[in-house]
This record gives sequence, structure tokens and C-alpha cells, in this order.
Amino acid sequence: MSTSPRTILITGGAGYIGSRLIRDLAADPAFADCTIRIYDNLHRETYITLVDLPYGAHFQFIEGDILDNAGMRRALEGVTAVVHMAAIVRTPLSFGPTGWLEQVNHWGTANLVDSAAAAGVRHLVYTGSAAVYGPINTGGSAFRENDACRPVGLYAESKLRAERRVLVAHEQRRLQTTV
Repeated sequence: MSTSPRTILITGGAGYIGSRLIRDLAADPAFADCTIRIYDNLHRETYITLVDLPYGAHFQFIEGDILDNAGMRRALEGVTAVVHMAAIVRTPLSFGPTGWLEQVNHWGTANLVDSAAAAGVRHLVYTGSAAVYGPINTGGSAFRENDACRPVGLYAESKLRAERRVLVAHEQRRLQTTV
């Protein structure tokens, strides 16, 4: 795959938030020299989010699954930064078999982190979830990053395990990360 001076991989790029992000990056002059590589398995058949992308921006699309180690490594070739948004979210899918949430949210993230570190990716941004903090405080105050995590439910638990994977990679200096 050819790359421009900077290639940013967006996992889950065909999802609602991912598709907004790729448009925002394409419109930002600071990213004018970037190739935006969209990586998505299209399991929700959200093709419409990729229609009418901004003209003149450099996009690449790879249909793939974050659980596919070889596919992930190919998608990371030449990538300088990753924004990881692929996840099973609070949808009817999140109430299905518990293994699906764990596989995608936790183990898919682990695969991405290991593959990104091996590929020499400079930076990984992980989109976590406020769900890891648990129920809203009784006093009505907002959560802070250093509050104790009290996940409730399989979705929140899988996102917390994934977040911890990302933080361990950062602590071990295998990968610069932002959560």
C-alpha cells in the first residue's frame, strides 16, 4: 500500500463516530498531507457512512476485523498513528453472547495494541467509555479520570479490560497512547 508522509488508521471508521472523525480530519488543514485509512468489518452494514466523503482528501478503505491478526498487521503497514474506535457498543449486539463483547472489545484491542507496537506505530488513541466508572455519582458530580472504576455489565467490563491493555502497553513503553 502506498502511504503519504503520515497515515492514520481509524478502526471502526464506518461507525457513526468514526465516520464523523474521518470527515473532521479531512477538513483540518493540519492533516492535509495525511492518508486516512479506514478499517472496519462492516458488520452493521453501515456503508452509507462512507458515501460522500470530502473531495480531495486521501482515503483508503480496508474491510477487516480487529480479531484477524494477519489482516491487522497488513492494515498497519506504514501507519504512524491509530485511532481505535472499533467496538461492540450498547446495542442489541451487546446483549448477545457474552463472548462476542469480550472477543471484540477486549481481545480485539489486545490484538491491535500488539500489532501496532510490532509495526512501529508512534501513537494510539483509544476511545474508552464512561461506562467503566459505573453508575452516576449520587451527588451528581462528574466523573474524573482518577476515580475508581466500578463497571456494571459486560460491555463496561470488556471496555475496562481493553483500556487496561492499552495502559500496560504505554507503561511498558511499547507504544505511546492516549485514552
